[in-house]
Amino acid sequence: MSFHDLLDPLAIIKTLGLLGIRWYLDYSYDSDRIPIGTAKVLKVRTNRAPIQEALQASARALPGSFWLIGNEPNAPGQDDIPPEEYADVFHQYVSLIKQADATARIVGPEVPNFDATCTGCLGFPSGRAWTDQFRKSYRQRYGTEPHIDIWSIHTYDLDWESLPQGDY
Repeated sequence: MSFHDLLDPLAIIKTLGLLGIRWYLDYSYDSDRIPIGTAKVLKVRTNRAPIQEALQASARALPGSFWLIGNEPNAPGQDDIPPEEYADVFHQYVSLIKQADATARIVGPEVPNFDATCTGCLGFPSGRAWTDQFRKSYRQRYGTEPHIDIWSIHTYDLDWESLPQGDY
């Protein structure tokens, strides 16, 4: 089975049914092909520029949706964006989404972990340090706290010294 097979609406319905849930995420803001009876969380990556018209069309098509802005912006290999730059990108994306749907709910910034990052890695800023700098930069630029309805943190036990990882 390929990744694209997993995005087939029937495969989504079957998988969600097996898990007993109705929400899903496929790392996109595409509003097409969402199976009836399910709810998709929309995601805009900050390391890929969205197409404004498509972003706003999805916001209009799915009013009141949850929008994730970025994926692990403080982590190498993910969005890996400095908090000062994220403040501007976040503001731009939220403005576009809210222009199309004032009821959209914003989730961000999905940092991995909060106080600790990982053991035995080259290191990257903790979620707390990165988030504090993002909020400070946003306040300096826009005079207010960022519009975030839900704060999201990915929690992992990242230990490169004790493989395989994943002590959930």
